[in-house]
Amino acid sequence: MDDSVRSQFGYEEILRAMRDQADALGALRGGAGTLFAAIALATSFFGGAALTSENGHLGDATWIAIGAFFAAGALVLAVLFLGDLTFSADEAELRQIMNGSLTMPGIAEQLLRRYASNKQRLKALRVVFLLAAVALFVEVAFWIIGLVE
Repeated sequence: MDDSVRSQFGYEEILRAMRDQADALGALRGGAGTLFAAIALATSFFGGAALTSENGHLGDATWIAIGAFFAAGALVLAVLFLGDLTFSADEAELRQIMNGSLTMPGIAEQLLRRYASNKQRLKALRVVFLLAAVALFVEVAFWIIGLVE
C-alpha cells in the first residue's frame, strides 16, 4: 500500500473515530440533562414531603438525602460543563496545514494524539455520570427512609 494511500486511510479512520467520540459526548450530556431533571424531580417530590412532615425534625436519613442531592447535582454539572473535548485543529495547526509545513501523516498523528486524550477524558466523564446516577439512587432511597421514620 502506498504511503499516501495509507496516510489518507488513517486520516479518514481517525476522523470517523473522533466523530464517534463527539456523538458519545453528546449522548452523555443528553443523559446528564435527563439525570439532572430526575434529581430535581426526586428532590422536589420527596424533599417536599420530608421537609413538611408533622414532627418538623430532620433525621439522619433526610440529611444523607440532602447530601446525596448536592453530590448528584455537582456530578451532573461536572459532566455538563467540565467535559470539553477537542475535535478540531487549533489555530497553530491550521496555519501549519495552510502553509504546507504539516503533511498528511503529521495531521493524522496530531489527530491520533487528540483522539487518545479525548478517549481518556470521555472515560472519566462516564465514571462521573455513573457516580451521579448512584448518588440519585442514594438520594431517593434515603428520602424514602426519612419519610418512613
